[in-house]
Amino acid sequence: MKLNLVADYTVPGTGGKRHVVTLCIDGSANLMGLIDMATLNFPTDLGEFEKVRPKTLTMCESGKKAEAVATSWRSNYKSDGRLWDYSPIDAYQAYKESEEGSEVPA
Repeated sequence: MKLNLVADYTVPGTGGKRHVVTLCIDGSANLMGLIDMATLNFPTDLGEFEKVRPKTLTMCESGKKAEAVATSWRSNYKSDGRLWDYSPIDAYQAYKESEEGSEVPA
């Protein structure tokens, strides 16, 4: 059995731009590591890569349905001006965003 997923990412260092992909994972895989299996590397302006986990993973009944969902989300993000344009991300801004998200309240 295959798991058909739609992964939605907020790309760091882009001011909230989004990226959507479809994934197909074998059902016999250990699903405890699903979030790590869906992690992507985004290129930075320093020639390095930033690892990003998806914000959401949506399971679909078929690969065709997953593609339809991903296409719909991309269309919505594009019309809102929030679709990532595949340009390298700002490494400094990505670092600042990751530091802000990891602050522990006193």
